[in-house]
Amino acid sequence: MDTYEVELEAAEPDGFAVTVLAFPGLLILGATLEEALARARASIAFHVRAPENGQLTDRIAVVPRMDTELRRRVASASQPLRDVGSAESAA
Repeated sequence: MDTYEVELEAAEPDGFAVTVLAFPGLLILGATLEEALARARASIAFHVRAPENGQLTDRIAVVPRMDTELRRRVASASQPLRDVGSAESAA
C-alpha cells in the first residue's frame, strides 16, 4: 500500500480542504472529512495510475495532518478520525 501525507484545513463556510504534499498544486474539497479523504485517495490514485495500462489502484492510504483548531473540530464530531487507508482499513 502506498501512503501519502495530506494537509487538512477547514473550508469556509463548512467542509474540508485537502492538499497532497507529494503533488503540489493539487487541492481537494469535501463537505465532510470522510468525503474529503476519499476524494484525496481517488485523486492520488489517478495521478499514480499504472503508466502501461492506465489502471487505477485502490491501495492508497492517506495520513492526515491538521492544526490544533481543526483537530478540536474533528474530535467534537460524532465520528473520530480513524482514516489512514482505503475501505479495507474501515473493516
